[in-house]
Amino acid sequence: MKPAPLDLSTRYRRIVVISPHLDDAALSLGATIAHAARAGARVTVLTPLSGEVDSDDPPGRWDRDCGWSSAGDAARGRRQEDVAACELLGATPEWLPFRDVDYTGGERNDDVWPAIEARLAGADLVLIPGFPLDHLDHGWLSELLLERMAGDGRVALYVEQPYANVRVVGRGYRLGPLLGTARLALREPRLRRRQVPRLEARIAPLLPDGVDWVVSVADRPDRALKRRAIEAYASQLEGLGRQVAPRIRLYERGWGGEGIGFPRTPSAGLPSGAGAAAGSAGSRSGS
Repeated sequence: MKPAPLDLSTRYRRIVVISPHLDDAALSLGATIAHAARAGARVTVLTPLSGEVDSDDPPGRWDRDCGWSSAGDAARGRRQEDVAACELLGATPEWLPFRDVDYTGGERNDDVWPAIEARLAGADLVLIPGFPLDHLDHGWLSELLLERMAGDGRVALYVEQPYANVRVVGRGYRLGPLLGTARLALREPRLRRRQVPRLEARIAPLLPDGVDWVVSVADRPDRALKRRAIEAYASQLEGLGRQVAPRIRLYERGWGGEGIGFPRTPSAGLPSGAGAAAGSAGSRSGS
C-alpha cells in the first residue's frame, strides 16, 4: 500500500537538504525541493563532499569515468552543474570542500561536523540520506548527523536515488537497461515490496523508535523541473547512464513519489495528524 502524502511547504519554511555529493539532492528530492521553493520555502542544498577546486590530484575513479581530468577540474565543473540544477529547482547551493571516499578513504568527523553545523542555523527541517545507504559516503554522513543531532527534532531521512531504484531493478544502470525490463520488474510483487523503505541496520540504533515513511507532495511542474535538474548534471550522466531519470520516475510512480522518513521520537516526528495517516497507509517502518 502506498504511504501517506505530506506537503512539506505547509509546515517548513527553512529547509536544508544534505546532499553528500553534487547531484544527490536533485536525484532524490528534486520535485520536493521545487514544490517547497515554489510555495515560498527557503531551500538550501548543502553538499559537504564537493571537493577541492584547487587540487591538482589525479581524478578519482568516478570522476575519471565521468570525463574529468583532475580532482580540481571535477570539483569546479560539478559545482557549475550544481548551480544550474539548483537554479532550476529554486534552491540555493552551498558547498564544503571535503573530499569523497574515492580520494580520502573517509573524512574525519571532527573536521566535517563543525562546518555542517554552522550552516544549519535557522533551519526547521534537515533532510539527510536514509535509504538504502549503499554508498559509503552516504552511510557515514548519515551516522555522523544522527549522532551529533540526537534529540534535535529537525532531522528527517530521505530515499536516495538512484540507489533505491537499483535495489529494485538491479544494477547495470551504467549501461541503461531497457525501460521495458524495469517496468516488468516493478510489476513483480517481490520486487515491489523491495521499494518500501526501511530503517537500515547501520542507523537503527540511533533511531530506536523507528521511522514513519511518507511521500512528499509534488505536482507535475515540480517533476518536470526535477527531470531538467538531473539533466543539468551532464557529467554524472556519463557514469549513471542516460536512462537514470526514467528509471527513477518508474520507481517513484510505484512507490507514490519521493520518500521521506520521520523519526518516531518524543522530540521529532511527523507533523500533527500525519503519523496516523502514515500508519493507516501501511508506511510505518522500523528496524
